[in-house]
Amino acid sequence: PSLRARMLLAQARAKILAADGAAARPLLVAATALDGVPPEAHFWLGEVTSAVDTPAARAAYERYIALAPSGEFVARARRAIAP
Repeated sequence: PSLRARMLLAQARAKILAADGAAARPLLVAATALDGVPPEAHFWLGEVTSAVDTPAARAAYERYIALAPSGEFVARARRAIAP
């Protein structure tokens, strides 16, 4: 994965851990726009976006599942998009 994408993901995770999803969202948007982004960036983008933009959150979760079908957060992502 690209170093820049990993750096943005790490910064976003720190914001999420500090309960600042609003600050994490632009970092994750930037990370997911880069080549070589870790798949979990899409999961975390879904998490921080779910309260403000449901269709975008769903797209992020679906992208995560497509990229990492046996990833660490697949069960959570599937629950998030379940009808």
